[in-house]
Amino acid sequence: MAGEATTSEAAAGSAGTPARGRLSRAAASYLRTTVSERAQEAPADANAATAFSLGWQMAEVYRLGSRPPDSATATEGVTALTLGPLSSSLAGEIGVAQLQATLMKLREPIAQAGVEMPELRLLAEARSMGIDPAHWHRLAQDVHWAILAALHATDQRLSKAYELGRALADTCRAPRDGAELAAMLAPHRVTVLAGWLAGLVSVLPAHSARSVRISLERWGAWAAAGGPDPEAGALGRLHRQGELWQGLLAGDVQAEDLLATRDYVAVNARVNRRTREMLAGLFRVFWAAVMAVVALVAGSLVLIIEVKNAASGVAGAVGVVSALGLSVKGVGIVSEVRAPLIDREIDVAVAEAITLVPVRADERR
Repeated sequence: MAGEATTSEAAAGSAGTPARGRLSRAAASYLRTTVSERAQEAPADANAATAFSLGWQMAEVYRLGSRPPDSATATEGVTALTLGPLSSSLAGEIGVAQLQATLMKLREPIAQAGVEMPELRLLAEARSMGIDPAHWHRLAQDVHWAILAALHATDQRLSKAYELGRALADTCRAPRDGAELAAMLAPHRVTVLAGWLAGLVSVLPAHSARSVRISLERWGAWAAAGGPDPEAGALGRLHRQGELWQGLLAGDVQAEDLLATRDYVAVNARVNRRTREMLAGLFRVFWAAVMAVVALVAGSLVLIIEVKNAASGVAGAVGVVSALGLSVKGVGIVSEVRAPLIDREIDVAVAEAITLVPVRADERR
């Protein structure tokens, strides 16, 4: 992958003349810096990202009840640490511990709202006793409702982020076959999740919510277009997709770090094109005002150059300054309009970088 990126970047940089390639790379570098600075100036609400992680972990903990009990020989003869899957009991201990640790990060806002902290003691004890799956699911569901109620009373954005984490985890991890995968990506579910993501743009990490929404909608469109193809490894791809979505929304991965130089070059080109289109549209609407400014500058210069008396010179200078003032204001307006264009194109670029929608057999032919 690194070799491909390097080749693509070189191709992007060498397009046109060498000077143009260097200019494109310089613009991309400036854009990368600008995006990073804007993200730092408008930091996300850390509590929202924590609530999202809490919801994701709650979904994982609930599914632990569906795992078969540990076999008597699961770890027999093992004398060293391995990279294999965790046993059911150990996964349960870790899952409940993670849930408790993440919930504690929200202790302050919950306490400030005068809400009682949800209790996880029964869940932890039940896991250690190895109870039956049905009872585990009931306990986990009780904890889920207690957490959701506490967060909703504290801040509805936190409860929405929690629900998003839980539902998105179920979307990526719960399906066991093509039919379940299609159900998880049904239009009504994708619409609800996309709505939650849209409502959390301002509190989740920069360029995460919109990017994930675009990526999710592409998965939804793929499922609606013909359903999962077993040969495409859809379940594995969706599982990996969930890890990418989780990393972005939890703030573990910075969106700008997912983009290569070639991506910033492409973003800059699209923003420039859209800016030119916008300016052309404004000129068509306000052409009379633009021509008035041009006439003002021309007339003022004539007064300065051709007319010899001081009063006319002063008048000409005032006219030029006024016209320049209007021009500066125009540049400021353009800069303000470019900012959301940059944000939108970065979101699209990040979505393209992370989306793992499989290609169906009929599309490969």
